[in-house]
Amino acid sequence: MNNQYFNANYAYPSFQTYRDNVYDREGRFVIADDGFAKGNLDRLIYKPYRNYVVKSPVVNGEKEQLLLKVQKNGFALQEAGMFLDVNPDHQDAIKAFTYYRMEEEKLKNEYERKYGPLCLGSYANDVYPWAWVNGPWPWEVK
Repeated sequence: MNNQYFNANYAYPSFQTYRDNVYDREGRFVIADDGFAKGNLDRLIYKPYRNYVVKSPVVNGEKEQLLLKVQKNGFALQEAGMFLDVNPDHQDAIKAFTYYRMEEEKLKNEYERKYGPLCLGSYANDVYPWAWVNGPWPWEVK
């Protein structure tokens, strides 16, 4: 396979290119923020609940804001992966999955560099003394 998204040079699209080409207003998928709030990235199968008003979580501080970005990106990555399970040749979904996989690595590294490990399997745990038990946990309010 040799195309601009999967080749020897790993020339992935930039965020702006990706958003303009894949997540435009007429595209198949919504951006991660919208998908996270609605519970679905796929614009074609999203059906709003009766009388449901989409709400965004309220965050306090940089740590919670970064953790929310990690969660939104993780949601989008899982959604794109599940879509590819049943539509393996869908180019927009492949682009979405590739983008969110790279974003996940970037966001998790940033969070762990600033605030410590997010999960037990994190590379941030490769330290002495054992860092995983040092609180607060990622889901606890500091």
